[in-house]
Amino acid sequence: MNSHSVVKGLVLIIAGILILMSNQGMVRISWSYFFNLLNYWPILLIALGIALLLGKRITARHVLTGVLVLFLIFLLWTAAASQWYLDGPLERISGDWQYYGNPSEEDPIGTVKLKFPAGKLELNAVSDSSDSLVRTRFSGYHEEPRLTFKEGDKWFSLDIRGNGNNETGYQVNFGRISEGTEVWQLEFKEGIPIEIDLDMGAGDVDLDFTNLDLRSLEANLGAGNVNIFLGDLIGEAQMQINLAAGNVTIWVPEDVGIYMTVNDLIGNVNYPDDMLIKNGNIYQTPDYVSKKGYYLINIDLAAGNVIVKER
Repeated sequence: MNSHSVVKGLVLIIAGILILMSNQGMVRISWSYFFNLLNYWPILLIALGIALLLGKRITARHVLTGVLVLFLIFLLWTAAASQWYLDGPLERISGDWQYYGNPSEEDPIGTVKLKFPAGKLELNAVSDSSDSLVRTRFSGYHEEPRLTFKEGDKWFSLDIRGNGNNETGYQVNFGRISEGTEVWQLEFKEGIPIEIDLDMGAGDVDLDFTNLDLRSLEANLGAGNVNIFLGDLIGEAQMQINLAAGNVTIWVPEDVGIYMTVNDLIGNVNYPDDMLIKNGNIYQTPDYVSKKGYYLINIDLAAGNVIVKER
């Protein structure tokens, strides 16, 4: 038994124990720390450079061992940075609806900024929101997010970000991420014009603009699935979606046009043949400018699929 096998075996055993404890709610493994750790990837280049200067031969076995060791360091780091829960599973928090803004005869333009590392986001409009411009609700295993709401005569701004010890936000339980550990719900007054800036590490996003007047959307996501339901609009709206890995599904109303540019490294674009015209990496509704409203969509996707469907 060589030293590399011993190291890799110990790493896998310890990693398995930590992840099992996370799934049982005994320790928190935080994705927010993981995304911070990714910022230090140039250390690998430095290590390789030093090895070459010393005349060391780098093999696939060395690289695999190094990756496993770094993964173990990540797990130990996040476990040490978190609180240990040895008395049972974490208690889930389910917050009440919080209401913001005063409706008026003329709807103000809203600027919405969302920043959190992981979870699930649900955004849509409600017709019974006569007492507010927007309402929010959060459920998860950690503290409620930080929220700032400001309002003027013809505008309002909503800034939400995860609550944690650093700017990236709250912690997300490693073993429960697939279940949507942290769930954000945002409901806006029907017909209100909004501009959205979304920054999210990993998770699922459902954006339903059916009864909203979307002016612009900029979404930056690490990994996950994005579902976008476009609504009827008059004029033009712009959307920029940056996704490292995952799927983007867009539902388009019959009387709305789209002009979509897709820049992807690995993936496919799926759509009904009679719906869009393809020209290189551009997909567009025939005579989209003649529609009463259209969306200009730009998608940068490293790995995954773009799916366009008719509503």
